[in-house]
Amino acid sequence: MNKATLKRLFGSLAFRLLIVVLILYTVYHCVAAFSDRVVTDVVTNGVDRTTVCGEAVILRDETVLVVSGGNYLCSYPLESGAKVNAATTLAELYATYADADERARTQAALLALDRQIALAQRLPTADTLASLPSLQLSAREQLLLNNHLVSAGSGMQAVRDGAFELLLSLNRIGALTEQNGSSAALLASLRAERQKLLLSAGYTAQTVTLKNLGSESTGGYFFYAGAVDGYEQVFSRAAMADMTAEQFDALLASSPRTYGNGETVIGKLVHSYVWSIALPVSYDVIDRVEEGETYDVVFRQEHGTTVSMVLDRVISSLAKDKAVLVLSTNAMPQGFAYTRFSDVELILDEVSGYRVPETALATQDGRDGVYVLDGGRVTWRDVRIVSRGEGYVLVYAPTKAERESEEDDTYHYDRYLGIRDVVITDGDDLYDGKYIE
Repeated sequence: MNKATLKRLFGSLAFRLLIVVLILYTVYHCVAAFSDRVVTDVVTNGVDRTTVCGEAVILRDETVLVVSGGNYLCSYPLESGAKVNAATTLAELYATYADADERARTQAALLALDRQIALAQRLPTADTLASLPSLQLSAREQLLLNNHLVSAGSGMQAVRDGAFELLLSLNRIGALTEQNGSSAALLASLRAERQKLLLSAGYTAQTVTLKNLGSESTGGYFFYAGAVDGYEQVFSRAAMADMTAEQFDALLASSPRTYGNGETVIGKLVHSYVWSIALPVSYDVIDRVEEGETYDVVFRQEHGTTVSMVLDRVISSLAKDKAVLVLSTNAMPQGFAYTRFSDVELILDEVSGYRVPETALATQDGRDGVYVLDGGRVTWRDVRIVSRGEGYVLVYAPTKAERESEEDDTYHYDRYLGIRDVVITDGDDLYDGKYIE
């Protein structure tokens, strides 16, 4: 073998060796890069609730107000739910000889005119064309809100209030665009139409107060006749003081009282701002509640309104494997409809903290914790688990004072887990201080 052949052979071997080295180098760095790859998630706030859901019965101290004679139209100078005294005019009655169907149509028209007049009286006189775009935007937003209230099953009072605000915006737009003329002209036109309606019904008028009704009550909260459901004397707060579970079941099976036959319902008087609910639950729930404690109750039909209520009494029946919780409050939420039978959610317990994926949990020297990725550096954070859920845990969220305290030796300030920290949910060979390329 000559020198030229040997030279070519060694050159070929050297080239092949270089290729192998380059391949090994590439594989090494690929493996290293893969081993440093991590999967992360972001820490958020979380809440875990233990709840009981059911249909509650609303209980209030209330009296239905009626007058003798069934041929009356009612007009109300007050908003439904207004606070009244013995001398307050609750309603104006107009006697008519129309038959029942015609009287019902006239009553509906009278209430609609009264509402439009109340709207017209609220129309500002200082509106200008410059305010037209904002009024149109307000009307669109109110229309969307009203649609949401109806689709969400909100109480009628909330829907009525929303419709009132929408009509107010529309009337202001109409006045500016001369569809309705000036606010004064609109008001005069509505009053004339009302007068014509009552004259055609052949009316004579009288006012109604608690005093001339002969009521012993000196005041309370007055609600229109449309709020009367016939259960006012069936479900009362006083009746729940010594009621059994069997008696409560009997009340649930009872029929509401109907009115008519020579009498006209004016409305009803609620005597106190304190009201209650009776919520049937399974028997095992009584071990998780305590009389005298305060619980949050979410009223689903009232657009999710939450009311804090005190548990007054637990009515239990082991034989029926059920119980009835009686809760009370003196809170009167704005626009609350007090629907007699309401879907509610009773919150028995609530825990809040930082929500962390369960796959992020690790242990170090017997302590629970997570690895956090901060600027390419892996850092350990101690955590204390307060609740476990499906695929996640809630960990204790330290207060600002605890973070700043030098006396707290459980945690160190720079080793607290924080909101929006990036936690590592999957990674190999993790340790405190490791750098991820």
